[in-house]
This record gives sequence, C-alpha cells and structure tokens, in this order.
Amino acid sequence: MTKKKYSGKGFFKKILNLKIIVFLSNFIFQGITYMSFGEKIYKISITLLFSLPFYFLNQNIYSSIMIGHLINYILNGQFYVVFRYLSSKRTMSYNNLKDYLKLINKLTKIFSPKDILIIGSFSRGKMNKSSDLDIRLFHDSSFINSIKAYFMATLLRA
Repeated sequence: MTKKKYSGKGFFKKILNLKIIVFLSNFIFQGITYMSFGEKIYKISITLLFSLPFYFLNQNIYSSIMIGHLINYILNGQFYVVFRYLSSKRTMSYNNLKDYLKLINKLTKIFSPKDILIIGSFSRGKMNKSSDLDIRLFHDSSFINSIKAYFMATLLRA
C-alpha cells in the first residue's frame, strides 16, 4: 500500500491523495514551501540557469522555464520524495541508509555546515519501507556559507 500524503477522511483529502494530484503538486512546488528565503532564491536560480539554453534554442520563455523546472526537479531529487506516495516499493534499504550516512559524512568535511539535523521517522526510530531520510543543514548566514550549504543539499538530493 502506498503512503498517504494527507491523513484524515473526507472527499477533499481523497482528492488530494490521488496519485496525479500528489505528483503534480510535488512537481510544481518542489518543497519550496518548507525552504528558507535563501534556499528559495537558490532553487529558482537553478531553474532559470537550466532554462537559459532552452530559451536560446526555441525562443519560448514558457517552455524553457518548464524544461528548466523539470531538470531541476530531477536533479534535486524531488522525484524520490514523491516516490513514497506513488509506489508501494521500498524507498530506502538499510544498506542505502548506511551509504547515504557515509556520503553525508564525506560532504560535511568538504562543505563544513554548522550542524546537520536528522529528523523524521529515522530520529524517532520508526522507519518503515516508505520512509526517507529527512535532514536539515544549518550554516552561518554569510552568502558563501549559504551557497555551500544549498549546494551540499543539492548533491545529497541528487
């Protein structure tokens, strides 16, 4: 059974849990509602950066932004977030989790965030087959440290 995005009963919740609605809302917003202002600017900048080459090719700003948004969606790992709600398959095995934690350790040495907070089902000791690893990166508020933290988050998502 797939995981439910919105718990509760009622017609509206059933509509919101339809696979196509979950996918479309995840594709459109890409977690931006949970991001800090700096993360939002970084995310939008990546979409615009990927949009530029397509704009020069087809001279259509709308399709260029859609393609840039799609590339950002794929590269920033948002597909794996929505996978929990669209599939009943395991999202993260124990070996995947160990490898991911090793990657976090390596990237921490390179990007030097202030702290990394692991939240969600992992921290509560309640991971199941539809769980993912929820992390927050804390960094100094300087521009360079912010960019380093956002880039580290992008690498972790990818």
